[in-house]
Amino acid sequence: MSDPDSADIAYLVAQLHAATTEHMRPLLDELGLTGACANLLWLADGDREPQPLRQLAGQLGCDPSNVTLIAGRLEETGLARRVPAADDRRVRTLELTEEGQAARAALLDRAATLPGVQALAPAERAQLAALLARATTP
Repeated sequence: MSDPDSADIAYLVAQLHAATTEHMRPLLDELGLTGACANLLWLADGDREPQPLRQLAGQLGCDPSNVTLIAGRLEETGLARRVPAADDRRVRTLELTEEGQAARAALLDRAATLPGVQALAPAERAQLAALLARATTP
């Protein structure tokens, strides 16, 4: 591909998404997670301060009410809990449980083995990550 246009790039990104979904599906099934739950779990980094649900909704590009429902599902399965923010008790944050941290680690480990991406040299992976970050930043 000498000079791909935006349509070609969009198609390739969609192909990467499909490959990623297929690669992650067995683990999601094993953990009993939907894609939406897995995405929220992925963003809820247990090593950082719990993030407000509204902020997580912005990162996922969805309505806060959707994140409330997804967070409720994670709470029902024992992977997370909604807790008041330390600085504003009206704001709810998402905090991972020990089980949630283990499930998140399993998601990250599985994602790190995506065959097409692993076939790239480390410098190519770094370049791809940088380009995707630029292309997805408004």
